[in-house]
Amino acid sequence: MDELTAKTVRAKYVFLDIVGYSRNRSVEAQTYIINAMNEIAKTAIQIHRIPRRKYIPLSTGDGLCIALLDIDTPYDVHLEMSRTILFNINKHNGMQDNTSRKFEVRIGINENTDNIVKDFSGRRNIAGAGINYAQRIMDMADNSQILLSSPVHATLSQREKYTNKFRRFSGVIKHGEQIEVYQFIEPENYTLNSEPPSRFVSPKRKFEPNLSTLTAFYFAFCIKFKDQVKNLLIEPIDPYALRLTYVYLAKDFLNMYNRTEFTIDPYYTLKHAITEREVDINKALKIIKNSNASMVIDLADFYMHSLIHNNNLSSFFKSESEKIYLTAEGEKLVNTKYPEVIEYVGFK
Repeated sequence: MDELTAKTVRAKYVFLDIVGYSRNRSVEAQTYIINAMNEIAKTAIQIHRIPRRKYIPLSTGDGLCIALLDIDTPYDVHLEMSRTILFNINKHNGMQDNTSRKFEVRIGINENTDNIVKDFSGRRNIAGAGINYAQRIMDMADNSQILLSSPVHATLSQREKYTNKFRRFSGVIKHGEQIEVYQFIEPENYTLNSEPPSRFVSPKRKFEPNLSTLTAFYFAFCIKFKDQVKNLLIEPIDPYALRLTYVYLAKDFLNMYNRTEFTIDPYYTLKHAITEREVDINKALKIIKNSNASMVIDLADFYMHSLIHNNNLSSFFKSESEKIYLTAEGEKLVNTKYPEVIEYVGFK
């Protein structure tokens, strides 16, 4: 055995794979998203300035493991890289109009003292318990979630930066071994899924949909303009712009709805598209599209996460990714719970 085969390193692992990789995707689409994932991972490595000698990338078919070698500073480089990857995947998805080119990953993070070896082709590889556990931890995660091992949590949880940022679970892996895993949670981060992993949620537990008045106005505009907007969704940015348009219309109408003679006149974002509660949807959409495209995407995703996803309302849309067209159940929900909102928007 040569020096390379015998070398021991302190490795930090970022293990990810694509959720639903082959589901409803052609071979071309599968190839496309693998290439996209690899480019996003390379970008994350560059952003965090990892020298080539300090990492080993390992392809797993529908995923990737990045082994970071003997990197102590920054102490949370593996978690920060994971956050960067999720952010850039979300950004990539926002620029795609073909749903088969959009994708999500799940991520497992671990660290361990392992060995550098040579693979069959003579290239650097890594062997040891660390990479195996990273994969098993990842297997417990859902889409856009980050799970960590106990050693990683033990280091990060001592830092102020990560106060109240973890949720503990106990899971069973191969050969019946029970291990503790920790979910990184950050509810304000719209690119991160902070819901408990489905593996740890009791099947009997039911999350009731929570339809607020603001979201009811959003639903109402989805119904009001469902036929009119079909011809407006042409460019990749348009679904994001329309979602954000509905959000601001909902806010403006909620302000009008709650206004009394004693209320100070609030600021109306889309007032130039509203005349006596009548909305020019073309003008409203144009106002939003004149904003910075990246900002529109980020804000649309933020509001969809806070208004829809966090309140268990995604299933009331025909497409959970678009969140523009309601199902029959969605229309029934808002008509039943908020008939006054439906009337105020102008259906009756």
